[in-house]
Amino acid sequence: MLERFWNLKDEINNFIKENCFDVPELEEDQWLLDLCFLADITQKLNELNLKLQGEDNLITDCYEDIQAFLKLYKSQFKSKNAVLFQLSNSFKCDTKYIRKYADQITQLLEAFQERFALLHKIDNVFPSFVSI
Repeated sequence: MLERFWNLKDEINNFIKENCFDVPELEEDQWLLDLCFLADITQKLNELNLKLQGEDNLITDCYEDIQAFLKLYKSQFKSKNAVLFQLSNSFKCDTKYIRKYADQITQLLEAFQERFALLHKIDNVFPSFVSI
């Protein structure tokens, strides 16, 4: 939904202006970059969510998917690289902004790790299930 809004932002802005409204955010680079980042991260979380809901997923598969997600984005932002965030990269995203969003990604990753702390504690048991 956010990506769709992004793709239609010019048309939406024109429509709003034609109807005597003013929404300056639709022309502010920082607000638009925030929208890009929000659309990108929402898309990535939706992809993970769909993957976790797949049929015949074992808890070990889900755990591996979550760990891969966390490691990938942590390493991407740690190296100040946001190549996987397509909208953000297409819209004036430079290192200064990547640092800002890196902090937000770090908070998200910490929330994931907190939520899945129990799985991390029993991580050493998972290989037993996989080998059966």
